[in-house]
Amino acid sequence: MSKKIYLIGGVDSFGVPYTRDNKNNINHLREVYNFFIGQGIETTMIDMYSMHKYNDTDYINDLLENGIDLYSIKENQIESIDLCRKSGIFQFVQLPEKTKRLYELNDNDKSQILADIIKDNEIIFIYSCGINDFLKNMDTNLAKLLNPKNMEEAFKDLEKTIALIIGKIDKNIQKLIEINKDIEIYVMGIYTPTRVKYIRNYVRQPISLYNIALQALCEKYENVHFIDNSNLDKTNMAHVDWHPNYTGQKLMGENIIFEIKQKSKILKLK
Repeated sequence: MSKKIYLIGGVDSFGVPYTRDNKNNINHLREVYNFFIGQGIETTMIDMYSMHKYNDTDYINDLLENGIDLYSIKENQIESIDLCRKSGIFQFVQLPEKTKRLYELNDNDKSQILADIIKDNEIIFIYSCGINDFLKNMDTNLAKLLNPKNMEEAFKDLEKTIALIIGKIDKNIQKLIEINKDIEIYVMGIYTPTRVKYIRNYVRQPISLYNIALQALCEKYENVHFIDNSNLDKTNMAHVDWHPNYTGQKLMGENIIFEIKQKSKILKLK
């Protein structure tokens, strides 16, 4: 009898596979799913990655505490595409409207409550969240950061900001474990984004400090594991955009699979 698991991933936009080179719209979660299927593991995938608005720690808290169903999650993802296309960052992101096709609405999902699914099943949760909390806390976005004058202002009080975001992530983790004490959570570290040299040079140290704090948080828990994505480089980015291209998504998927092979107690993989 094959193993049955749920593979759940979200919620930030790093998992939205829209870049022009990614012809089949494969993200890192799908890479992991395909690997599990190849291993004969019966896997149900729930993709919660979102481009805009529905992609921070407060949203994860809302999903876990307020009985949000899978249909509503997909509606939010579709709305996020429209919001992003109308926003000031669209000229840099170039998000195709067809990306909405990734989130097909199904009436059966209205009865599928995310928290209940997590409670009642064996769960591998790919936690990708925090960067949007950073941007909101710093009152900035990609368009603003393209202006070098805004960099120093955005990253003032960095240690305080990191502590704030890590605290929010910790609350998400505690809630997930409260719902299912046996859940395995794989927390995505942030890579150095974009191909724009001055942005890469400026954000490299703040991202390193954030990842150190994030890894330390993961080490507090037996079933929470840090995913090191520092092996992504500028060739894995979508030019000006902060999001990974197809090679970046694939590499992130490989990073996750490596950690699952090493750390998972739910899945005994080689």
